[in-house]
Amino acid sequence: MKVALIGLQSQFDAIDLSKIGTRSVDKIVTELYNGLHNLNKKDFVLDKIEFKRIKAIGPAFSIMLQSLFKNFEGYDILHNPDFRPFFPLRKGKAKILATPHGLEFLFDPTRDFDRSLRGRLRNAVVLPLALRSLRISDYMIAISSLVKENAIEWGYNKDRIFVVNNFIGKEFIKKEIKEKKARSKFVVGYLGTFRLRKNVGEAIKAFTLLEGNGYSFELWGKQNFEYENLLRQTANDKRIVFKGPAPEEKIVDIYDSFDAFVFPSLYEGFGLPILEAQARGLPVIIYKYAKIPKEVRRYCFEAESPEHMAQIIEQLKENGYDEKERKEAMEYARSFTAEKMVLETYKVYENIASK
Repeated sequence: MKVALIGLQSQFDAIDLSKIGTRSVDKIVTELYNGLHNLNKKDFVLDKIEFKRIKAIGPAFSIMLQSLFKNFEGYDILHNPDFRPFFPLRKGKAKILATPHGLEFLFDPTRDFDRSLRGRLRNAVVLPLALRSLRISDYMIAISSLVKENAIEWGYNKDRIFVVNNFIGKEFIKKEIKEKKARSKFVVGYLGTFRLRKNVGEAIKAFTLLEGNGYSFELWGKQNFEYENLLRQTANDKRIVFKGPAPEEKIVDIYDSFDAFVFPSLYEGFGLPILEAQARGLPVIIYKYAKIPKEVRRYCFEAESPEHMAQIIEQLKENGYDEKERKEAMEYARSFTAEKMVLETYKVYENIASK
């Protein structure tokens, strides 16, 4: 079985994974390549096919244009592990396997797209081409059960979809969790973007319903999208603090500084911060009616409204997080490893090659 991973130059060769971001697709691709390369399976040949980054046309078109003229004959599987247009004309008998890392642009209830010129061009040109590339792929790896459901709803053949879950970084598992010192405030945290679909405003509403100065709400993320609107919303509550972008090397420590984590997003193809927080022993509160994969929301507290979310936070402050539930959630979250992702991907290759 001969497999080629398709990507851009240097996408497979990150030496220090901590510098490219826990949530970066490049990290996923790097871990996948390194893990598969180290499997040492008999009769398994793995190549990486890297295309030059052409700055003038961007990464998506760099792969698309160069793949048109590349000769891929001799491979059994061509795996495009990133959601970029890929149209090989000379692929021989190879099967194309595509991995979309979410289909939120099709199923996001807020229709929350980047309105910048670059974002508009991507939505108008790159996205349709990527969707076309995905549509004509022979098989698909969905990163969650929800992405699989979305793909089927979109019209992709369910028999050609495999689910291989994303993973949390090793740093969330290996770093010791230190016992929290007694303090006067119960710290509720959020870490992510401030897009509309993240629904952060509802978490802020919940927090403002809490009485007294025994609470603090710390929000980490870049100051873009809905940031200014949220800042105005919180102007009269000094207990709510926007901390700015989260340095990648400090993300574990940031989680460890919280007593509870809120993630009120309306739609997540996976929902990595949920598992990261649980891996650090935190109770995680989500919005009950959100579209979040069942395998990720399994150990979450589900709030039906801002009032209900405030009630959950109050109960956690007063009664603490049940130790048995905490350990079960932590152990479960830590089962989403890169090694597991690699092995399950290899099994997908075997399955496809046998057809």
